Amino acid sequence: MQKLITLLFFILFSFQAYASDYDAFILNFLRVNPQNNFINIEMALGAPTKNNVEQQLRNGQILKFIIDIAISHERTLLPAKEISRYSTEYYLRYDPLTRQYMVINEAKPSIRNTDANYLFKTLISNLNFKIPAMLSKNKHYIMNINVSIRQTTNQPWIQKNLFFLSDSIIQPATFKYEFDY
Repeated sequence: MQKLITLLFFILFSFQAYASDYDAFILNFLRVNPQNNFINIEMALGAPTKNNVEQQLRNGQILKFIIDIAISHERTLLPAKEISRYSTEYYLRYDPLTRQYMVINEAKPSIRNTDANYLFKTLISNLNFKIPAMLSKNKHYIMNINVSIRQTTNQPWIQKNLFFLSDSIIQPATFKYEFDY
């Protein structure tokens, strides 16, 4: 009996040690302001403590920070109906000529700084979106937010060879928010 308890303890301890090394995005703040034809979303994410974004950028990787937001309307007998979907991508890269880190988005001007961690934390702590969506009164809505950061410089032929290795720098996170309008 004592050997069984000892074995069980070591198995559970190894899972705990693995879970302590797991690091993902943290949702610090979320404000959803539904209007008639659109939804204003303000959110702030917390940076994982063990991220290696600066090291990856220094090694020449270009990182893609992806935010996907899906808004659906919950129905009683039928599955949920997707009302709106929004996706945006930010590219993070290092410019060795100027020794600065850059955040690039198609809709916004690029941002430069010499400190990668400061730039990354500034990016994820000030996220504002205006999503077009036709909302009906007295309905229940579900919003799913997926956040990930991935390497973009992997070639398609090598991705098949790296089956067991992930191209995610930080574990992807999914947040779910339900609201009534």
